[in-house]
Amino acid sequence: MSNFEPLYHQIEYRFADESLLQRALTHSSVGTDNYERMEFLGDALLDFVVGEYLYRTYPTAPEGELSKRRAQMVSNAVLCNLFDRFGLSKWLKVQNLSLRSLSEKLRANFIESIVAAVYLDGGLHEATRFIQRFICEATVQNTDYVSRLYEYCAMGKRALAVNELAVGTATKPRFAVTVAVDGILLGAAEADSIRHAKATACREALGKLED
Repeated sequence: MSNFEPLYHQIEYRFADESLLQRALTHSSVGTDNYERMEFLGDALLDFVVGEYLYRTYPTAPEGELSKRRAQMVSNAVLCNLFDRFGLSKWLKVQNLSLRSLSEKLRANFIESIVAAVYLDGGLHEATRFIQRFICEATVQNTDYVSRLYEYCAMGKRALAVNELAVGTATKPRFAVTVAVDGILLGAAEADSIRHAKATACREALGKLED
């Protein structure tokens, strides 16, 4: 049984060549056989797969809107949130670097290296499935909760108040969001990214309004 079994469960993919995964999780402080080249490849794969997904999902959207949506989907905040969701910090190989001090950019880079590792191990089909499952579909779903709530309140002429507050620290950011409709608190959430917290709070509020 592989030592990576818990991680395989999280990322919903099993590597045939575990050395690829090991390299993707190795920081440059350890040696030259590290994640950096994979991060370069993963970045390119993300742009391509997300771009194609948006092109097919929004057939009438202009180029500017597609570019904006892609930038949001592959942003450091989104990738960093996925890093934390997978619990990747416990799997990293680093030297003279505190795992608690990992920057948002560095955590995002490791997600890109994982994307490349999946591609090198399983091909474009598996890499595409991974990106669409954990980045494209999740981001669109979260965005839609926010949009649906705003539309719901606009149509019913209900007063909507969404309050956002940073509650973490500079090294460990965290955000809290509350949602009130007509002065009544209907949703509240806290997460490592403002986007995720807002989507969760809006989803909770929508669920109560649509019951």
